[in-house]
Amino acid sequence: MDQDLLNYLEQRFSSLDRRFDEVDQRFEETGQQIQALREETAKRFDLVDQRFDLVDQRFDGVDQRFDGVDQRFDGIDQRIDKLEGEIRGAYVLIESLQSELRLVAADGILNLTEQLNRHREDVARKFAEIEFLNRRVFEEFRDSHQKLEVRVTRLEATG
Repeated sequence: MDQDLLNYLEQRFSSLDRRFDEVDQRFEETGQQIQALREETAKRFDLVDQRFDLVDQRFDGVDQRFDGVDQRFDGIDQRIDKLEGEIRGAYVLIESLQSELRLVAADGILNLTEQLNRHREDVARKFAEIEFLNRRVFEEFRDSHQKLEVRVTRLEATG
């Protein structure tokens, strides 16, 4: 083979190797971003779990208060009317806390859903970019290949 042809082929393949390395790098970066998002999501779930633990502790405290109130009811008949009002207030508070807890949980789920949707769109966009680059590289490779075939044919015809 002609030394110029060999040099040309080496140069073209080196260029393709660099492009593939760039694509590999982009895949690696995308993988790292996905991993970072997974870790962030796990941390957020941990925070939600901690909040649920705090609410459970509050409910445990409320349960202990009710036990104390029950003991008082047994010993003090004079204060029954007053204590019934306090119990009604505590039930309202518990229902309010439950409603707020449901709202907080629903809001957290909505936020996570929005983040997941944005992440999906971002990943889809990045994959589209990679696909576009791959097509371009393939077309350039095919064009180079065709040019090389023509050149080899000419060299063989003259040789």
